[in-house]
Amino acid sequence: EFLKDKTGTFVLMGSTADAPSYEASQFGQGLLTYSLLQAMKGAELDKGEFIDVRKLFTYAEREVPKMATNIGGVQRPIVSAPLGKTFVIGQMTDSDKKQITLPQPKPIILRPQLGMLPRNNDPLNLTAELRKGLDAESSYEVVNRRGDKEPILIYIDDDSFPDAIQITGTYKIEGDNVKVKIYLFKGDKEIADLPEITAGKDEINQKLLDAVRNELAKLK
Repeated sequence: EFLKDKTGTFVLMGSTADAPSYEASQFGQGLLTYSLLQAMKGAELDKGEFIDVRKLFTYAEREVPKMATNIGGVQRPIVSAPLGKTFVIGQMTDSDKKQITLPQPKPIILRPQLGMLPRNNDPLNLTAELRKGLDAESSYEVVNRRGDKEPILIYIDDDSFPDAIQITGTYKIEGDNVKVKIYLFKGDKEIADLPEITAGKDEINQKLLDAVRNELAKLK
C-alpha cells in the first residue's frame, strides 16, 4: 500500500494471505497464469498489441474467480495499484500471440463405480484398478513417458465435485471372459454410453481404461 502510492508500483497477488491460489487445475497450470496468458494473447491489449498493466491485472482479477468456480474452489486475486494511473509494460505482435498456446480445460473425473448385479459387488476389483489407471492418466510424468505432451483428464478420488464426470457401470463374468458396460455421467445427465467391452480377465483392466480414455478424448 505504501509503495504503490509513492512509486506508482502495480502489485498483483494470486489471492489474499489466508486463501488458496490454485496452481494445478483442469487448465493445465495456475489459474492466475492462465488468465494473464489469455489477456496477453489479445483479450486486454491496448490498440491491438500494447499491454496496459492496469487492464492486464484487472482482467485477471475478473476472470480468475470464474475459473475457480468451475473447479469447485474460490480464488480472488488482489490488485494493489495507484489510483488513476497506468502504463504500458510490453508489446505483443501477431507472431508473439501465436506462440502463446493455451491448454484446453480438461475434464475432471470422479471416483468410478463398477460392480456385478444384483448386489453390485466387485470380485475382480475393477473399480480399484480403474481408479489407479485414471490417477496415472492425470500424471504429466506418466503421459510424458508415453510420448504425450499433457494429460487429457484430471482425476479426483472423490464422489462429488461441481461439473465433474463420473464413470459407472456393471459387468458379468462368463468363463474366462469379462463383459463390461459403462456410462459417463455429469451430475444426473448421461453424456456417454460406451459399447460393451469384452476381454479376458487379465486384459479387461487395460481395455476398460483405453475405452474411457478414448471417450474422454472425444469429449475434449
